[in-house]
Amino acid sequence: MSRVPPDHEMRLVAAFFGDIKGFFVEVGANDPRERSQTWHLEQTGWTGILIEPQPDLADNLRRMRSAKVFAVACSSPENSGQTLPLHVAGPLSSLNREHMAPGARPETVIQVSIRTLDSVLEEAGEPAQFDFLSIDVEGHEIEV
Repeated sequence: MSRVPPDHEMRLVAAFFGDIKGFFVEVGANDPRERSQTWHLEQTGWTGILIEPQPDLADNLRRMRSAKVFAVACSSPENSGQTLPLHVAGPLSSLNREHMAPGARPETVIQVSIRTLDSVLEEAGEPAQFDFLSIDVEGHEIEV
């Protein structure tokens, strides 16, 4: 599979959103730039929230991005407030081992705090609406 050149991706984003300076939410942010759904938006003046449960990746996001970072995993209200296992497999990490991508093998399992997306948005004090939402949580999207 070929990777889209970064300048091409920026042109696609500009063509789709025009000149607006919107607000984004990225759940499962992972890397600050590589495979990021919001890096280019941030570079054009957007603001937003990044949610990433892996502590080392959340630290990288805090260092390299201007968006607010929350080091938690998002899930359903039933799971909120719990600590659940995250099966760490790079960008294919998941709360649910059975829903991981074919061939993905966890390197380790860590315990992560669980919150609802609504509670993160409320704590962040951000607008009631946003312009772009990316949820990439490897098989746990419905719960989010």
